[in-house]
Amino acid sequence: MATHRDFISLAKTLGKFSNNIKLTTGQKVQAIGNKIIEGVADITPKDTGRATYAWQVEFDSPPASSNIEKRDTPPVNADTAAAELKTRGKAKIKDFKYPINSMLYVTNYLDYMQYLDRGWSDQAPANFIKGIVVAAVAGTRHIKVTPNPLYPNVLE
Repeated sequence: MATHRDFISLAKTLGKFSNNIKLTTGQKVQAIGNKIIEGVADITPKDTGRATYAWQVEFDSPPASSNIEKRDTPPVNADTAAAELKTRGKAKIKDFKYPINSMLYVTNYLDYMQYLDRGWSDQAPANFIKGIVVAAVAGTRHIKVTPNPLYPNVLE
């Protein structure tokens, strides 16, 4: 027959499993977000650097529309725009904490981004944004959301 101590032990074990699921979920979201930032930084056309600079990262709700959509961005060095985006984006993504945060948005409100994604620039293929997201998810398949990272098959 189970004792009070057995139930306390079970509760502690389930609490640890729950914390590990939260931890690995957050790690998976961060990994996908970082791969998306790397992809858009590398593939977004860079004639002026503005399209690359205009990518924004936010948690739980899309970034508010900004002056970036009106091309009112600060002067951008096209040669360093990708590195600047990676630094800025990854610093923000590092702060994502599940379950406090539930969604990660990577957004670009630049008014001509839709045309760049349709392939209007020779610098990037059509639908490059969707391709980046698909590749980011596929590239993080090795990160499993598990109740216990040491014993991933415990609850399967």
